[in-house]
Amino acid sequence: MRTEDPLEVMKRIWGMPTFEVHGVVGGYQGPGVKSIVPPRAEVKASFRLVPVQDPEKIKKQLKAAVKELNPT
Repeated sequence: MRTEDPLEVMKRIWGMPTFEVHGVVGGYQGPGVKSIVPPRAEVKASFRLVPVQDPEKIKKQLKAAVKELNPT
């Protein structure tokens, strides 16, 4: 939900947990036409955790979510 409230905006920018994707890489990157789906891909991501969050639990949850979407 969007907000115009300055305090809520600051909370979202500086104090709330986040999950950010910084880049996605996959497939053959050399010259020429690419006609197949790559066998693997990589993502660069980061989390901003708040004090009550457990980094290991968040890591397990992310892995489980990816595994659910792509079991292989």
